[in-house]
Amino acid sequence: MYRKIKSNKWEYLLDNLIQRKPSNFWNFDNCKQEALKYKSKKEFGENSSGCYTVCLKNKWIDEICQHMKKVGNKYLRCIYAVEFNDNYCYIGLTFDIEKRKKQHFNSENSYVYKHMKKTGQIPMFRQLTNYIDVADASLLEDEKLKEYEKNNWIILNKAKCGAIGGSNLKWTKEKCAEAASLYKHRIDFKFGNTKAYDAAYRHGYLKEICSHMENLTNRNYYKNK
Repeated sequence: MYRKIKSNKWEYLLDNLIQRKPSNFWNFDNCKQEALKYKSKKEFGENSSGCYTVCLKNKWIDEICQHMKKVGNKYLRCIYAVEFNDNYCYIGLTFDIEKRKKQHFNSENSYVYKHMKKTGQIPMFRQLTNYIDVADASLLEDEKLKEYEKNNWIILNKAKCGAIGGSNLKWTKEKCAEAASLYKHRIDFKFGNTKAYDAAYRHGYLKEICSHMENLTNRNYYKNK
């Protein structure tokens, strides 16, 4: 790691390596203070991995991260709709609903922005789903668009729905663990992100990446897992 930091001229990161925390430093109060620096679990995990890992192992993560907004990542997306009063709408998918809203309202390249300028209307921005597996979201986006068309909405989308960058994603152990960290129970993980769950099961590290999850009273579902 030291060599990589030096080759990329990231010397400022050396402070974190040199000033290592004592093994008992990450108690609940210190973890809570550390988490307050970040706006999302993703940002927390990337910038304070030691603290984040302790929170997972001690099952503090939900309580400590209550202030954070829920966002997806390149493996998890949600479907949204932008609705205008004149029956025009735009259907899309995103990993960060608030960020996407700002882009639509401020980018001159956005069809939403162009229609706002043309009509003077401020549209309603609606999140239609939770953050789900990117492959499922890709298919669901097209289904939602067809639903709006059936209800006589005029679609602003020009690009074909379901087309996203990086659709051929590989579920590595690290990516599966990242996905698993978003869930409190294994059953929620299984149905919330089937691709990651199945990949972890196939490769034999499902139990490891789910070690932070709470045990359910009824274990029959997991007897073969």
